[in-house]
Amino acid sequence: MQNAWAIGSDQVLDWFNRVSKNVPYYSLWNGRQIVFSWSDDDISQGKDVLETNLRAFEEQNITDLFVLKLHPSTDKGGFITDKSPVVASLNFRPAAQYNPAQMAGQEMNFPRNPGMQRLADEIRELREAREYQEPAQSDDPGILGAINKILSTPGVAEAVTPLIAGLSGFLLKSMGMPVPDPAVAAAQAPAVSAGMLSGISADQDDKVNQALDILEPLDPELGDDLLRLAALAQKDPAQFKMLLSMLKANG
Repeated sequence: MQNAWAIGSDQVLDWFNRVSKNVPYYSLWNGRQIVFSWSDDDISQGKDVLETNLRAFEEQNITDLFVLKLHPSTDKGGFITDKSPVVASLNFRPAAQYNPAQMAGQEMNFPRNPGMQRLADEIRELREAREYQEPAQSDDPGILGAINKILSTPGVAEAVTPLIAGLSGFLLKSMGMPVPDPAVAAAQAPAVSAGMLSGISADQDDKVNQALDILEPLDPELGDDLLRLAALAQKDPAQFKMLLSMLKANG
């Protein structure tokens, strides 16, 4: 007997009011054990006692299966036992066995259902293992994001682009690698898109990308170094131009 025909105190009381009629006696059972009973003739007071107990069970989230039995009479001693005649009975649970809010929450607990509790524990362990294996998402845009932010500053891209192009050529030459022909690079560069940096031609934009690809693995602090160059270009244009001249001479 596992099926509940009513869930919650409201449904049980509604059934009791409709079925009890003039039957004043009742008993509440959990399996073969009687929980409490009413053997007094005052049916109004009996209903109040029943409601008080049902509300208490529901508030405590008790999900056990109970049976409410209605009796037309008591035993000779004025008691209700498992031998007392029954005119109607209702299987019910004071609270839902599977609480939707509980199932959707972070923690699932079923203290009165060992099988469901084991399942909930396994789900919790799987969730914790997955969260441990999945690295937390970082808001750090990385070196390329930092460089793009730097180059998006008005005037910085124009000032730094020649330096990056000359520096990349110098590095390639020092490593014995061929320096890309600007004309060939420009011909192979993709068409200018709306996302390209404002104020930079397609040829220069391609050189900037080439330079970043070359410099990023060689300089872990490339973003900081570019900021220093940009600051130098703003504070001491003469020295900055001298550096450009040196790079161009070596290129």
